[in-house]
Amino acid sequence: LSEGEIFVIKLTELKEKFSKLGYDNLEKISEGGEGIVCEAFKEQKSTL
Repeated sequence: LSEGEIFVIKLTELKEKFSKLGYDNLEKISEGGEGIVCEAFKEQKSTL
């Protein structure tokens, strides 16, 4: 897998995790949304 593919997989896992908690706006997360979703996204992105 390329880094891009791995990133998409991780982002999908992250979206699934947060959609269970009521967060389901991937675009907002990707654009640097707010609060816990944004922080988790940044953390996920930094682990790549």
